[in-house]
Order: sequence, then structure tokens, then C-alpha cells
Amino acid sequence: MADDASLAALFIPVGIQPGVLGLASQSGPLGGGVLNLLYTSGIGVSSFLGLGNQADVGPADVLQYWGSDDATKVIALYLDDVGDARSVAAEARVVSATKPILWVRPESDDLAEVLAQAGVILVDRVSELAEIARLVVDQPVPAGKRVAVISNASSVARLAVAACRRAGLDVVVPSSAASGDANAVIVNDFESVALHHRADLATFERVAITTAVSDEVDAIVVALSPTLDSPYDELSVVLGRIDRAVAKPLVAVSLAGDDQLAADGVPIYAFPEEAANALGRYAEYGYWRRTHSQPPFWPHADEIETFRAAVGAVGDGATLTMLDPELRHLLDVFGIDLAPYGVVGSHFEARQRAGVIGYPVVVKAGGVAARRPGEEGGVALDLGSEGALIDALRRMEARFGDALYPVIVQKMARPGVALRIELEQRPATGSIVSVSLGGSAAELSDRRLCRALPASVENLQSLVDDPWLHDLLDGPGVAAAFVDVAQALVRVGEATSISAA
Repeated sequence: MADDASLAALFIPVGIQPGVLGLASQSGPLGGGVLNLLYTSGIGVSSFLGLGNQADVGPADVLQYWGSDDATKVIALYLDDVGDARSVAAEARVVSATKPILWVRPESDDLAEVLAQAGVILVDRVSELAEIARLVVDQPVPAGKRVAVISNASSVARLAVAACRRAGLDVVVPSSAASGDANAVIVNDFESVALHHRADLATFERVAITTAVSDEVDAIVVALSPTLDSPYDELSVVLGRIDRAVAKPLVAVSLAGDDQLAADGVPIYAFPEEAANALGRYAEYGYWRRTHSQPPFWPHADEIETFRAAVGAVGDGATLTMLDPELRHLLDVFGIDLAPYGVVGSHFEARQRAGVIGYPVVVKAGGVAARRPGEEGGVALDLGSEGALIDALRRMEARFGDALYPVIVQKMARPGVALRIELEQRPATGSIVSVSLGGSAAELSDRRLCRALPASVENLQSLVDDPWLHDLLDGPGVAAAFVDVAQALVRVGEATSISAA
């Protein structure tokens, strides 16, 4: 709730304190439970909405409102039914570029994938939502995954290092860590900065700040254990000074309980695993914001818009037919390179075209709709000479008759793995690009890798990096060529995403 407003329109008792987190849930009672959890976690709320049956307000509306609301810095949602997922994902991508969105993972894997690509931080449970919210409401977005672990006890530091590594963080010890305090600092073989038990609080503070401000560090984990010489009240004061001196995300771990330390703006966790998980997820979001926040900019926007209009003018159930020059130009606009080809109407023209293209060539029956490899399927492959071309045409004429012409004569592609790249419109999630095995290889596996559109270059590159596909695409230049095709499909997806009537 905002500082200048005090309205609770709920029929259940909840604890609320003013803050910067906007919360939406499927229902009021469910949201009440989350509000109480946030309250006990010390997280303030700017506003709360229970969307219920979403009669006139849905998640996309909520995201748009909070995206422009100066009082809301972080958004949290506990929803499974989102209605029009395409609108929600599109709005989430825009908002995530400037504000973190936390979302309890929905049941639908397709929806979860779309939200993740839009920069949403998906959490597996409500308690994890509160753990991560404690970090993102007060601390800046990490500039990378390099984290320094600083502790006043080597055993505690060891636990924190292990937790950070499991969370996908890169644990580092900057070269400046022990500068001027060689007798007070232990740089352990497990890569952390731990102080001798005899080091005083002033030394701890100095070492912590020197370590944190290093250009080699993106975030800091301070793992603390109280001693007779360093009680929690004094540690709390030092922790607050460290946070104010360092413009980087900082989390603290207190093995004696997260209620023993108190430093304004510093998220404090009872165990290293909680702190490392929250920081790791926040670092992943920071990486998305630096690399994925906006889809690639494609040239030829005017031509793409012309094609979009042409597709939109086609009625339901109708087919848009394009002449060969138009098709070539369209594919060129989308960056799709075709092997050289020609459309011919006789043996003589086929020989001429093949001579220009160069052998070996492929012959495709122009009048056969469902072609498949092999002459019986309307496709004669690897014709290495004029004689082989004429013989294939004669056999196919005997089988298909007039349906053979016009004939497509095309350059034979180099041997390799056949991939099927498909674009489809799903009612719930919009445009989806998928990659699977094509041709006869499709009988070996029915696996498909999918990404929602629009997608960034990094999203598409992750398809190529998938171990299954990476092994298939092994070879110089093959992966890069695939990414070029995938990027072109993004353009096609953006151009052909016509809203369903």
C-alpha cells in the first residue's frame, strides 16, 4: 500500500506494511496468505489485487499498470490462469526490461517457457518468492555472476562457497582482498575471503569493502558468525556500513538465525543455500536484461509490414498464392537463402537450367502437393548428369503424368542432417518455432525443440547449444548457418502473427 493511501478491501485479516512490491494472485484468500508471508519477511507492498475470474482486468493489464507505476519497483504474481498468454508475455517482456517480475511457476510448461523468455523470474514455491523478493526490493541488479564470499569464519565461508556454486555463481577472490591485511585474512583453497578469529570488526569492515569494490566482483555474500568480541548488534552496524559503501548487490547469512541481524536494506538469510539461490536467480535476470530484453531489430520493416497486411487481407480458410519472383523477394527480405533453382516446363528447359545451376541437381514434381524423397514421392535426388536427369524425368512422367509439370530443378544440397524447422500458432502461447529431424531421419526421433516468438538471438542460440541438436550439427559453420535460419524464422513469425478472429 502506498504511503499516502490506506485501504484494505479484503475480507480476511492480513498484515501489510507500505513498500515497493506489487502483488497479484488468483484469489483474495490465496493472496492474503502471501501478504502475511511478505509481512513476516519484512517486505512492504505498494498494492495488491486478487484477480478472481478476471472479468474485466487480467494479468496483462496489471503488468502494464505496475510497469508505469513509480511506487512499484518489483512485481510478484501467483497465477495459473492468465487468459491471453501472448498479451501477458508481450507485456512482461516490456516490463522486465526495467522491473523484476517474480512469478510462482504455472502448471503449463508452455506458459512457463514463454514467461521465462520474457525475463520473468520463475519460482517453484511461495516461500522462494519471498526469499528472492527480500533481495530484489532493496538491492541493485547484478552486473554479472562473479560473487565474493566474505566471512569471519572459514567453516561458514566454505558452506557459502558451495551453495553459490550450486546456484550457478562464479566464486572469485579479487587480487585486492588481502591488501594491507595479510595477518588478518585467510584466502582459502576453496576460494573465499575468511578472517582469522582474532581480526577485529574494523579489519572485517575494511577487508569486506576492499573486496566488494573490486572490478573483479559483481556481488557479495557476507557470511557471519557471532563471537564474544563481535556480537550481533555490532555486526549489524558494520553490515549496514558495508552496504552503504558498496553499490553492488549484497546478501548476508546468519547461521544463528536471520532475525539476529538487522541492517536496513540488506537481505539476511538463515542459511547459505537461501542466500545463494536468491542471488543466483537475480544474476540470471540481470543477464537476461543485458542480452534478451529486446528482440533483435530486423531491417526491411516496411516490406515486412506490407506482407503482414497481405496475409491479414486473406479470409479464413483462404490461401495466399505468391508468384515465383514475389516468393524470392520475400525470402530475401527474411534472410532465407535458397539453393539455386528454376521452374521449367519441358525436358529441354530442364537440361538448360541444370546446365546453368551445375550438377548434381534435384527434380521436384510441381503438381504434387505432398512430396517426399524418392521418385515415387515426386522428388528425384542427386542427379549427377544430363542423362540421369532425362531418365528421371521420363520415369516420373510415367507415374505422375501432367501433375509432373511445372518441374522444379534445384541444386543438390551437400550431404548432412535434414532438419525440419516449423512455425505454428498456438492459441495459448502464440507463435512457436520448433526444430526437429526432417526427411528419413525423422523416423529416428520425434523430439522437438521449441521457442516462443519473438525470441532473442540468445534464445535461438540456446537451441543450437542443446546437447541433442549440438551433436547433430557438429561441423564447421553448421551451427552458425542454423542460427541464421532461426533468426530469419523470427522475422517470419513477427510478420505472420495475425490475431485470431
